[in-house]
Amino acid sequence: FVYRQRYNKLYNHRTTKFHPEEYMERYHPWKLTEERMKRLDFVGFEWKIMTGQQRQYNRLWEQRFAELKEYAAKNGNCNVPQSTKLGRWVKAQREAKKETERRAALLADPNCPLAKRHKCTIRLSDERIKRLEALGFAWSRRNEMPKWDARFEQLVEYK
Repeated sequence: FVYRQRYNKLYNHRTTKFHPEEYMERYHPWKLTEERMKRLDFVGFEWKIMTGQQRQYNRLWEQRFAELKEYAAKNGNCNVPQSTKLGRWVKAQREAKKETERRAALLADPNCPLAKRHKCTIRLSDERIKRLEALGFAWSRRNEMPKWDARFEQLVEYK
């Protein structure tokens, strides 16, 4: 009955200015206040609701990370052959980091018209990047930059 009354009130005032914030404060006093949100943040409340697909992706990521950790302990590096599932996962992490950096660069430029439309399907969080780097993960398959830098220095010395 109360719901019907509120609905009728809203319906009758649909032509006047309607402020959803006022409606929420008046009829939903349980709405989280700023103070309550801070308290939840303090105890580590997870605000993001994960779908089943996201949970499955996270489980797979953790599984592959554990495999990579084992591989690195055994071989002394993270250069996994790409013919294996783990190798394909390693390649996907490199691509995900590049895509994450590309997206960050786009969003950093406020004048870029693509920034609003660009959707990054693959992202790699800072936490995961740090975890991979702690294993000695090489973001470039071949460490070409140090070779290039060394050759450049030789060129400068020659001239």
